Amino acid sequence: MSKHTFLSVVTSLFLLTTSTHATTLVVDKTGRGDYTSIQDAINNASDGDVVEVMPETYYEQINFYGRAITVTGTNPDDMGTVYGTVINGGTAGVNTVTFDSGEDRDSILQGITIENGERGIYCYYSDPLIRKCVIRYAKNNEAAGIQGSSASPTIENCEVRENAGYGISWCQGTIENCSIVENSSGGISDCHGLIRDCDISFNGSRGLIDCDGEINNCSVNQNALYGLSDCNGQIRNCEITQNRDQGLNYCRTAEVVNCLVTGNEGNGFYEFSGQIKNCTIVGNQYHGISMTTSNDYGPATIANCIITNNGSYGISNRYPERCPTTLKFNNIWANGLGNYNGLKPGATDTHHDPLFAVAGYWDENSWLEGDYHLQSEAGRWTENGWVNDSVTSSCVDAGDPSGGFYSEPEPNGDRINQGAYGGTELASKSPFGVDPWCTEFLAGDLNDDCQVDFTDLAVLAADWMKCNLEPASACWQ
Repeated sequence: MSKHTFLSVVTSLFLLTTSTHATTLVVDKTGRGDYTSIQDAINNASDGDVVEVMPETYYEQINFYGRAITVTGTNPDDMGTVYGTVINGGTAGVNTVTFDSGEDRDSILQGITIENGERGIYCYYSDPLIRKCVIRYAKNNEAAGIQGSSASPTIENCEVRENAGYGISWCQGTIENCSIVENSSGGISDCHGLIRDCDISFNGSRGLIDCDGEINNCSVNQNALYGLSDCNGQIRNCEITQNRDQGLNYCRTAEVVNCLVTGNEGNGFYEFSGQIKNCTIVGNQYHGISMTTSNDYGPATIANCIITNNGSYGISNRYPERCPTTLKFNNIWANGLGNYNGLKPGATDTHHDPLFAVAGYWDENSWLEGDYHLQSEAGRWTENGWVNDSVTSSCVDAGDPSGGFYSEPEPNGDRINQGAYGGTELASKSPFGVDPWCTEFLAGDLNDDCQVDFTDLAVLAADWMKCNLEPASACWQ
């Protein structure tokens, strides 16, 4: 390599290294940082830079303008610091934070409270990462705290609360581990990406509306109208409780699996024609499940469910010719007007007290939530570990024999349980039809039967004083 070529390579590497080195630009309203305005810092930042915002309230609106930078509070993991680091966008008519230049996950907003404005955060054809933020007080009742347009932002570990419109709307990316509460128009609207591990509660109108992606492990509680409305994707491992009207409304083609639907003031399910598997549907003031009256949907399947103590019918199907419904291995019991209306009992359905750990019930004013793990002599899960009951629910090992029991803890009877915990690691254990199993090795168990008794003593006595050492002279030294 010539000297000229070598110097060119070294120079290129130097320029590449220096050009990609991240710089931290400090924003401090008191003048002790690099900038007093967040937008000024953004305007002077390069891709890869960090704009660090000192705790204070900054009265401005910001726009990332396509920069792949991180705008962050000083300690995103401390909620006191997050609440104390505020971007206040002022009155309606402008957005507090805007992403509208094709930003992706390399454009990051974190650890800051976003207040007021037309919308707290607006994403237009952009897919940024928003995490560990509080978004509140957005003023447009027809918009949202976070609103997208052809946008798929990733929203993680955020509080989205007390906005005049929806909490989040028209955002197609993942929404994970967020609290979406007390938003006036509703919680989440028209978001079709994954929604996981979220608390969606105390919102005006509906918790979720028109969200057709996967909704997993969410609490959807005490919303002013419906828990979920027109959500037609897969809904798994959710608690849908104490909403002021239907638990699930017009979720006609949804697949609902391992959910608790309890204590709602209307139907548990209304206008339904999809698939319900391993759900516990208890204490809803009207029907547990009301099937669709439309010709455009169905057929429906309800399997491995526990449907009890609903105020009207357990399952009502006024027009069974419009929504043929297959019932398999459900336990339907003690519903106010009867277990079935407009359809015949499933041939494999049962009708017994499910023996919940604690049954939920209505007092004069409100629903008192229960614990819907099934009692079992072999073991029932509690927050403090496994306990053993004096009786075993008939819903243990009562689900579809072809269903997947493999995630249930041993002993599981090789058959799935009914109810919301069936088929999961929290399923109650089975004392039925299971060979004894050994929980731990015992040093004195000489015949490997998991018990130390006279048989082991006889084995020991038969070999007492024998020695197989070589040479024999090594014995008894």
